[in-house]
Amino acid sequence: MTRERDQDAGGLDPACTFVVQLRAGSDVTRERISGRIEHVMSGVNERFESLADLLAFMARRAMSHGR
Repeated sequence: MTRERDQDAGGLDPACTFVVQLRAGSDVTRERISGRIEHVMSGVNERFESLADLLAFMARRAMSHGR
């Protein structure tokens, strides 16, 4: 499936696809999370220790793809 076709199928852009792994003990309801995030298209990954770290990684990767 092409990137354009993926975008047309529900408006989802593969450039904005991430895999998130949470460490045991993370508590999403209290925004206490840590783990690892990977940007699927580039393979770039990073460990995070907070929700702010997680969102910052996503924002950086989105900006690098013109979002």
